[in-house]
Amino acid sequence: MKKTHYLTATVPEGNRLDRQAFLQLPIEERRRILAEQAEALQSCYREDPDWKDWVDFDNGENDLKSDLENE
Repeated sequence: MKKTHYLTATVPEGNRLDRQAFLQLPIEERRRILAEQAEALQSCYREDPDWKDWVDFDNGENDLKSDLENE
């Protein structure tokens, strides 16, 4: 089975939905699909050093997190 990339997760070819088709699905089905994609991407975000560097980037300016901590 050939696999293609959708967002950054792999899905079997033929299982891709366009935006409009996705929005036509029942909400329970959309939630199930999104939960599967989140699970598939979880390890990518936790283990990717480039992503961690980007998330932990500090440019010396206050950000929302710092602002909330200082309240």
